[in-house]
Amino acid sequence: MAARAVASSQERDMRRVQIHLPRSYLTKDGEDVRTISMGEDINQFVHRYYLESVDLKTND
Repeated sequence: MAARAVASSQERDMRRVQIHLPRSYLTKDGEDVRTISMGEDINQFVHRYYLESVDLKTND
């Protein structure tokens, strides 16, 4: 039987980072805080975030 390692809450928090993304150019409309996991491609994450915001605006 293999031993199973359990990560403490502090170790789990170290694997996740919060990033602050402006809602508009020059942050005139505030910012959103999103959590990203270690190892996730930050460029793709940011691209998806802004692509979703553009989709929401065009659907209105």
